[in-house]
Amino acid sequence: MGSRKSTSRHGFLLRPLRPLNSRSRARAIFLHGLSGILEQQSYAQSRPFAVSSHLEQAGEPVKALQFGKAAQLVAEVDVKQEGQYVMIEIPIPAGCSYGEKSNGYRFPEVHREYFAEKKVSIFALKICRWGNNRFVVNLEPRYSGTYTLNPVRVEEMYFPVLYGRNSVETLKIRP
Repeated sequence: MGSRKSTSRHGFLLRPLRPLNSRSRARAIFLHGLSGILEQQSYAQSRPFAVSSHLEQAGEPVKALQFGKAAQLVAEVDVKQEGQYVMIEIPIPAGCSYGEKSNGYRFPEVHREYFAEKKVSIFALKICRWGNNRFVVNLEPRYSGTYTLNPVRVEEMYFPVLYGRNSVETLKIRP
């Protein structure tokens, strides 16, 4: 057996490190490939989880935030298929920073992680089919302008192909 070159469909060249001969033992080869694309327009996906989000100030839903006034980003998850070990990622809009960070967890939440001005990840052991699950993140609008509100994503941690998300929205912060 001689050395063979093979090319994958993406143009990568694979070569053995040494020539193959009849004395070499069969060994398992583990390959892992990953690719990603940037979606310019993200559409809602609601297979196992239907996700919606809105902004609130003083307990009332609003389309535009008032600068300097405390706000909440509310993510609502309607479960169509029961999920275990679920992660809810709530991105923080660019013109805002975290408000008061809550330490108390409400069912089905078991842990909440605040990442540096980027997103909040909420972990749940199990999300049941009954009822609407509501997750709230406190915000402080700091800069006026128009910003993009990235989609909230809900996925099973060990089966990330089972996910739901809402669509991209626009956020205005008035002075």
